[in-house]
Amino acid sequence: MPHVTRSFSAAVLIGLALGSPGGGRSTLQLLQPGTLRPIHAVHLPNASLGYAWARRYDTLAVVVKPVATGQPIRLVDARTMRVRRVIPVGERDVCGLAFRGSTLFALAADRPCYRDGGSFSVLRIVGGRIVRVEPVAGLSTAAPTNLAFGDGNAYVARPGGTVEAVSLRTGRLSIHRLARATAKGERVEWTTWLGRHRLGIAGNVVDVRTWRRRPLAQGVTRVAGSGGVLVGWGAHGATVVRGSVRTHVLGDEPVIEAWVAGDYLYALVGAATDVVDLRTGARTRIVLRQLEVLG
Repeated sequence: MPHVTRSFSAAVLIGLALGSPGGGRSTLQLLQPGTLRPIHAVHLPNASLGYAWARRYDTLAVVVKPVATGQPIRLVDARTMRVRRVIPVGERDVCGLAFRGSTLFALAADRPCYRDGGSFSVLRIVGGRIVRVEPVAGLSTAAPTNLAFGDGNAYVARPGGTVEAVSLRTGRLSIHRLARATAKGERVEWTTWLGRHRLGIAGNVVDVRTWRRRPLAQGVTRVAGSGGVLVGWGAHGATVVRGSVRTHVLGDEPVIEAWVAGDYLYALVGAATDVVDLRTGARTRIVLRQLEVLG
């Protein structure tokens, strides 16, 4: 019953506790949206060297990285936190994952994704197995911080205002120069898919049809989104944009990381995670460690 499945999915919130750098296991958790209380959980290998994930309704594809390469893709039932299938990828590093319908795509490299000079490919996965490997010519590095997926492409942002787009269908690389690009920055250009043909790059919203960029709000250094909601954050709280309505939350506190899922904003402020109900503005502080809210 597809309608019931989609309705259930909208209420599911997933988090990942990364595990200690010394080798402790990571924990994938089904969470209560308003309180972040764990409902179900599954233990996975350590994820302190990174992770990649994608979700389609109640199926979660996830890679956790105790070491840089050779880590498989796991398909997890998001309702029960049970691993349905483990998909080996050889000695590759999975940079990122994306679903297009029921097909899962992975951008992967023959060395850690953030290292220059890698040989990249797009893996097409159907029915829990790799059915096609499409080489990507011209891509030399794809740091997961600079990578996002949307509109059938993988996007890799570069300092100085360039975005490389890789077609998930063909592996073809195209290069785009952002209009009104800012000055060159660091190697990290935090990149997220915002939906509706938009990327979040650093504190800017980029339309991938025109390659024009605009700052979300003054002082914002990172942007994320879910549905019709955008959130930007930085050293002085966060700005939530819902249509034409802008709301500043979390006062003047520095926000380290933030996620938006459904009607809630989750923000890492110091050693605590603050949960803000976007419908009412109510704020709850929860002390958590090493929890990444996946959505």
